[in-house]
Amino acid sequence: EGVPSWTKLGFSPEQEYNWTGIRRGYIYIENVDRVPDMTEEEKRRGKGEAYVIIASQYLDLLRNYGGVPILKTYIEADNVMKTDFSRKTAQEVLDYIIELLDKAAELLPWTVSAGEDGHLTKAAAMGLKCRALLFAASPLFNSDSPYSGETPIAKNANADKVKSEDIPKMYWFGGYDSKRWQDVVDACEDFLRENQANGDAYGLIEASGEEFDDYRKAWSTCYVDRYNFEILIQSGRYYDTFANTYLRC
Repeated sequence: EGVPSWTKLGFSPEQEYNWTGIRRGYIYIENVDRVPDMTEEEKRRGKGEAYVIIASQYLDLLRNYGGVPILKTYIEADNVMKTDFSRKTAQEVLDYIIELLDKAAELLPWTVSAGEDGHLTKAAAMGLKCRALLFAASPLFNSDSPYSGETPIAKNANADKVKSEDIPKMYWFGGYDSKRWQDVVDACEDFLRENQANGDAYGLIEASGEEFDDYRKAWSTCYVDRYNFEILIQSGRYYDTFANTYLRC
């Protein structure tokens, strides 16, 4: 009640799930310290996981929409009228994603136990950072010219808060910059150094032999078996046709 529907701001019903994830993440972050029967370690790790969830939702929005509104708290009736829902540039959204993931990396452990499989880790945060920077370096946004020859017109809610010169930069960085590729390399090297410092905990599952079944088993294992250390972010399927996660070949 009182919170605007995202469809009124130009987003599809499917993308409302992203905003739901963002809101729930902030609800957790801003309220977990009030929980009396959690340890400080549990609260710290929970906040880190929430930051990764929020960042992942923003990365999905960036891929599909470019610049979107940036929220730094959860929205409720008390603050909805004071919140800026105007779209930001793609660069601003990317910067916020990296900020969230860097925060998460400071709070999370590199690995978790088998009983905690599925929880997000520092490796998940740093891996997602690599993915975000790689997407940003790709030609979709990082190009001498925008992929669309037509400049959209700002309309609907909050259009008056958008600067006209920022509109093209919602779906384009404004030019090509080779440094974006170097940012990807740096992030990947940071990940590899951290992994090495933690005993090379993550790595590719390799075939135990050279027969067809050996390669098939290796491929299936990395997709089906939990806690296999090739997966940085575990997300099990919930459809019945996919069994518990994926069907083994």
